[in-house]
Amino acid sequence: MDRFAHYGWPFFDPRHLELAREAERWAAQNLGHAHGEDADAICKRLVQDLGCAGYLRHCATERADVRSVALLREVLAYHAGLADFAFAEMARAHEEWVIELLAGLSRKEHDELLRLLAKLKASTMEVVA
Repeated sequence: MDRFAHYGWPFFDPRHLELAREAERWAAQNLGHAHGEDADAICKRLVQDLGCAGYLRHCATERADVRSVALLREVLAYHAGLADFAFAEMARAHEEWVIELLAGLSRKEHDELLRLLAKLKASTMEVVA
């Protein structure tokens, strides 16, 4: 049975299946070290590896796609429980960091910051394209 058959359900987009299969390939090749005695060292390396692979961008974003985060956690947990833990902990830490960072802003300042960040993102996309 295909472990990813449920990604064909209507509330998943084709990109979710693609992300799950990509993460599956990566996890199979890169999570062999995620088992052992020194959980702290393993978790530190997992955070680095997940960041280098680009997977932390799915949880460290203004508007995380919950479906992508959930499927990544599913794939990571299948291969190594500590990988899922490291990913979830990074998501939680990022959320707390953003809340703390924005705490001193008024609603008007918050809205203006988001407007300016969107403008910056659009201008960088034009330069890249």
